[in-house]
Amino acid sequence: MRRACTVLAVLLALTLFTACSAPLTPEKLAQKIFGTPKKAEDSGIEKVSFSGSSLVIEYRLFPTGLTSYTKELGISLCPKLQQIYRESKEIDEVTILALGPFSDKLGNTTWKPMAALTVDRKLITQDIKWDTFLKQDLLAVAKDVQVFRDE
Repeated sequence: MRRACTVLAVLLALTLFTACSAPLTPEKLAQKIFGTPKKAEDSGIEKVSFSGSSLVIEYRLFPTGLTSYTKELGISLCPKLQQIYRESKEIDEVTILALGPFSDKLGNTTWKPMAALTVDRKLITQDIKWDTFLKQDLLAVAKDVQVFRDE
């Protein structure tokens, strides 16, 4: 009986370990790295989808207001993009639709598109020399950049 309990306990521990160490899906990895907003004014992922090798993220960035939105976006995204490519071999391209906050006269916050950009694995892992690259310039080297507002 005691041996059966020990075997059962070992099997349970192995099952839990295996479940905990299973790799995250690209969507879950993105949520872990970019975060998910808990309050209306928080930054983080609004929506995420993965198809083929492309990850598409709607990302809310609540800016500090110290510089332009696009520069703050670059500063915010660079370490996250580096991490996502480091942790996932499945993702080859990331497209981001950046949303910025707008408040009405009553203080209600809505999120509207500010910019869109695409980066690929080669740009993030090989082309950019991170020791000297200014993160605020990410939109200058990304593909398919569209700036809707830069307030």
